[in-house]
Amino acid sequence: MGMLLLSFLQSPAQQQPTTVHITVIHNGHQCPAPAEITASFGGRSLRMPVRDDKFEAPPEVVAAQSVTVETDVQDSHIRLTKIAGAEFAGSWTLRLAERADDDYYEWPGPKGANIAASCMLELDNGHEDPARVRFEENCRSKKK
Repeated sequence: MGMLLLSFLQSPAQQQPTTVHITVIHNGHQCPAPAEITASFGGRSLRMPVRDDKFEAPPEVVAAQSVTVETDVQDSHIRLTKIAGAEFAGSWTLRLAERADDDYYEWPGPKGANIAASCMLELDNGHEDPARVRFEENCRSKKK
């Protein structure tokens, strides 16, 4: 009983990082995952290297209420905002497309959205079916 209580009382610094598998689909084709992902929250930023299409989110990222994620994919800089720290789990699929009429998105986004500047992020924690889908406009720009 005492060990169970101690496990609940551990600080976030003592907890283990959470592994997230990331897949990037651009115009219907899988492309290489980014080399790293930067998570910004509460006035600080953490760089998380991506290896074998996976990255580890430290406990402080997972505990954050709102996280901004930035990364470079091919010739695009991606910036996704207001991701709950609890979403750093399971599998992420980042979908990018150039046109709304392509079959590359499962959902074409809001009417009138600039698809070439938008991102769709599927968040699959393994417990919900279907996965949650976030569509964010103006999250994509040319890499500097």
